[in-house]
Amino acid sequence: MNLFTTIVYFLHDRKVIQEKIKGLNEYLNHSEDPKIKDLTGSYISKLKKTRSLKEAISLEEEFYQYIRKYKYKER
Repeated sequence: MNLFTTIVYFLHDRKVIQEKIKGLNEYLNHSEDPKIKDLTGSYISKLKKTRSLKEAISLEEEFYQYIRKYKYKER
């Protein structure tokens, strides 16, 4: 892989990660539960630190699994 291709992949990955952060910010803004707000903020900061798209996807899946479990427990 040449340098140009590496840069293009990196920029694409960063764009996708930024979209994931944007989605979580929207979720954060519409949430009423303080525990969910804290958790969402925590995952947003983790996503901001990650460089890998694979890791970002994994974090997002982990977040939504935890939210589903949390909401199920509240019922």
